[in-house]
Amino acid sequence: MIPDIKRVLFATDLSENSRHAFHYAAAIASRFSADMILIHVLESAPHGVQEQLKALLGEEKWGEMQEEHQQSARDALIGKRTDYDLIRRALDRLCTDANEANARCSFAAVEVLVTQGKAAERILEAATDKHCDLVVLGAHKGLLGKTAVGTIAKAVLHGSRVPVVVVPPPAPS
Repeated sequence: MIPDIKRVLFATDLSENSRHAFHYAAAIASRFSADMILIHVLESAPHGVQEQLKALLGEEKWGEMQEEHQQSARDALIGKRTDYDLIRRALDRLCTDANEANARCSFAAVEVLVTQGKAAERILEAATDKHCDLVVLGAHKGLLGKTAVGTIAKAVLHGSRVPVVVVPPPAPS
């Protein structure tokens, strides 16, 4: 039985590797005419460290810094909507060339989530809360240039109730 994928959760750390993985998430979402939800998690510093920073900077300045960080992450994610348009046009051309119905070659970016906490936990929560059928995230280059599946990707793989696609970094040009 071929699975019916209606919602794809794309988790990004805003790195170049995540940008590469985004193309796969968009292709999957397009192929299944699925909605796509983007999530970026701002990792929280341990409580003790946060309290020390608040004391050092003052609560108002600390709050401003947190808000600036969240806004810059939102801006970076929303900027990816330009990528959506480019990818969507390219996928539409691919579908036309393959004589497939255009309805099968579209996706909608339904939501952009910027949240705080432990990344794996927030990704898994979003996948459940948003009724996602697939999670897509990127792997990173390891110390010796090989692909490394980090602790967040491993935790998502182990904790997910839906399939998880981990996209390796692009091959060097």
